[in-house]
Amino acid sequence: MKVLHVCDTLDPHPGLFALTLPGFLVALQKQGVVNDVVAGASHADKVRDSLAADQVSIVDEDNQTAAMFAIAPLANKADLVHIHTATATIGMIAAAAARSGNTPFVLSTCGELTTTDRLQGRLLNWLDVRQFHKKFNGVSRIIACNEIEKKILGNRGIKRDIAVLPVGYDEIPIHNSASSNDVSPIKLLWNEQARVIAYLGDIAGHSGLIELFNAFYELEEELSNWRMIVAGRPIDNWLDRFQAEAKKREKEEHIAFIVFPDLAQQKAILEKADLFVQPSPTPVPTIPVLKAMRNNVPVMVSSACDMAIVDKEKAGITVQPNKENFKYSLKKLITGDYGNLKTMGKTAQKIAQEFYSWDNSIKEYLRLYKETI
Repeated sequence: MKVLHVCDTLDPHPGLFALTLPGFLVALQKQGVVNDVVAGASHADKVRDSLAADQVSIVDEDNQTAAMFAIAPLANKADLVHIHTATATIGMIAAAAARSGNTPFVLSTCGELTTTDRLQGRLLNWLDVRQFHKKFNGVSRIIACNEIEKKILGNRGIKRDIAVLPVGYDEIPIHNSASSNDVSPIKLLWNEQARVIAYLGDIAGHSGLIELFNAFYELEEELSNWRMIVAGRPIDNWLDRFQAEAKKREKEEHIAFIVFPDLAQQKAILEKADLFVQPSPTPVPTIPVLKAMRNNVPVMVSSACDMAIVDKEKAGITVQPNKENFKYSLKKLITGDYGNLKTMGKTAQKIAQEFYSWDNSIKEYLRLYKETI
């Protein structure tokens, strides 16, 4: 079986599928699948060279005609096209290319259709839904990141056959990856005794950071020896707004913002972290959460991520995403015995390895692929 994978970028931004793509392709390759990859604007040459794929192509999605000519031959040679973005232009182009060659295609939403954008939902009304169906006309299956997202999509008018398949994460070595010299932004000005809360993902209001920061600020006494690292893609002007608010509250020394962190920086952040947080109010892929768990870090994760196993196995805590719940849960975690956090971290790592390795879930994708073909 030959599968063409389509991503908005190969740059390993926290929260994007590209961060877990290397492990996904390795797991498929183990099952005899031949992979090709096409992506939009990317700068991660080392990641591209390390992918378990026969052919990796980067196209300029702004030039839609040229992109179509580049993608169509790859789609025609494939048995199936798997599109890993529901909003990037390259996804729409790949869908058109697949239709032109009668190649079946499936779409992973990656949480992009239910994530709020500029405080508004991506699928607000019938026109949004109509445009979605037009862009991805002919899609065989839609893959949601969890049951919560599946329900939201159904309520918003997506009537296609929606499957829920688990997202995994495996640490795949990247050839000639960045050296320790590239992590200088993480050499923080904080003392070694300070504890660290880490967040990897989009730096934006719709990511749940407004409520998280407000909870952090109100726990001034309890968090006096804690700092926060926020790393990811800055969306719109949210970074400036968050930095201005931190300065206004005289907390700029307590929060560090790292933009577009590469793999080495992400690793350095998680090595420093005592707790990882995912505050999203809407379903999103849990890739950064799983990466943190792999690195022995306990997690406080939004209930929208549908990770009940975190509570069940005591690898951290799940929480309803609002300020009061963040405040209560943070206080509970950080004021207790620090040894409990360490124990949670070890449990988190075990869960990530045993339950969230791509090898454990890849057969579900293979089954869907075969049913689609």
